[in-house]
Amino acid sequence: MPPQKRRKQKKDVSKKVISNETIKRRRNSYSVEQKKQIVTYAKENGIIKAANYFELDKGMVSCWVKSNEK
Repeated sequence: MPPQKRRKQKKDVSKKVISNETIKRRRNSYSVEQKKQIVTYAKENGIIKAANYFELDKGMVSCWVKSNEK
């Protein structure tokens, strides 16, 4: 059997090491009036456009629209 060929390892490639810092996220609370305004905008223009316009997550806007329908 022929000897197995070893793969050449690239030694020049630098690896980025991610530090163990924790990223703190701020939680925002929205009033009922703000939510109603966002929901009406979302119903008129769409959830994605509303999320982009108000700089929110589309899942949050979608959840507010669904809860408003109930």
